[in-house]
Amino acid sequence: MNKQQSEQPVAPADAVGDRNARKRRKSIVREYVEVILVIVFVAVVIRMFIIHAYRIPSGSMEDTLLVGDYLLGNRFVYGAPIEIPFTGIVLGRLPAIDEPKRGDIVIFASWADTSEDFIKRVIGLPGDTILVRNSVLTVNGKPFRETLDERFGDDPRVFPRIKNEPTRFTQLFGNRAGNFGPHIVADDHLFVMGDNRYNSADSRVNGDVPKNRLKARAMVVYFSIDTTKPVWNLAEFIRWNRIGRLIR
Repeated sequence: MNKQQSEQPVAPADAVGDRNARKRRKSIVREYVEVILVIVFVAVVIRMFIIHAYRIPSGSMEDTLLVGDYLLGNRFVYGAPIEIPFTGIVLGRLPAIDEPKRGDIVIFASWADTSEDFIKRVIGLPGDTILVRNSVLTVNGKPFRETLDERFGDDPRVFPRIKNEPTRFTQLFGNRAGNFGPHIVADDHLFVMGDNRYNSADSRVNGDVPKNRLKARAMVVYFSIDTTKPVWNLAEFIRWNRIGRLIR
């Protein structure tokens, strides 16, 4: 070893340790940032193409869905809309894997404002004839209740009854709640109604829903709260018996 090499300064052990610790901290921070970015990306993809989370704000679907229900919807079944997150701006749609059926509960963009979502039951498909007389709904001459019983059964624990009790809807929209039609559903459109027939501003008032406004098919209630109960009383404030309920 020559003299020049022997005179080179040697970094103290604690300085080397500090540099290594800083590198480890940077590496850990980078790993956390990468994990967070991946989680955000996955959440955005799920939100855009797979699962739609929705809160029930009104009683138009009672008793099937209650105010305070939080539910998940299947986005890709009808062809997920490709939209800019949190804007409601739709850029296109993915291919659908299934068509809407009579009796499906669907989430769709508002008739007038695509930033607002609605949830109703599909009553009629393109070309169907819709008629309501004395609160009895028929589709192509067949009572719609029979269609629901064939799909879901008549057990009220599986499929709650349809409400036909007069409410404010009767005053707002005249006798269209109990008497409507005949009406033929337009091509590439759906006729939708709320299960709470006298308290639902639906296709009887706003017209058929274009299929390209569909966002999801309702699947399951993942959480539910009763805001008429005190929040500190969790036994009543949270509707435990509705969590996990499949939507029919």
